[in-house]
Amino acid sequence: GTKTAMPNPNFDLYEKLIGMGIPIVFFNGYYPTLSGTYSVCADNQAGGAELVCHLIDRGHTKIAGYFKSDDIQGHQRYSGFISELFRNGLIIPDENVFWYTTETKEKLFDDPEEVLKRLGDNTAVVCYNDEVRACEMHAFQWQTRSGGHCGSQLRQQQSQPDIPGADNLAFL
Repeated sequence: GTKTAMPNPNFDLYEKLIGMGIPIVFFNGYYPTLSGTYSVCADNQAGGAELVCHLIDRGHTKIAGYFKSDDIQGHQRYSGFISELFRNGLIIPDENVFWYTTETKEKLFDDPEEVLKRLGDNTAVVCYNDEVRACEMHAFQWQTRSGGHCGSQLRQQQSQPDIPGADNLAFL
């Protein structure tokens, strides 16, 4: 779903369809206050937690995260992310969690040098999805090509940074 964390102006239309007996199925999102609908969703909270477990197993303790604030999946993935960090005794400062919206995503990643500076001393970053992961990887490719040095611990500590995305598509 798109912007499933935001108030939806179409509730009256959904309710009319439900009243007419027409089934409504949402994919990758749902509206908790709208009864009589179906949803097909991944367990986004478990997915966020699993990404953190993977990174902790690889020795990371300074883990940043990018999450989408206007989709319910972003909130759920963040919930798994932060819960698993706490479960492992890790406290992540608020400035290591980056929120964006559908409209602000492009601006968030338009300056590769700024992207790398933003990560500071984090050694890994969890990405909301593979599209965000690709933007992060682009910043590291820019740094390699340009010889830029942004002080990012991600780049200094390893040749291939740990930047898993919630989708983990094979082509990335």
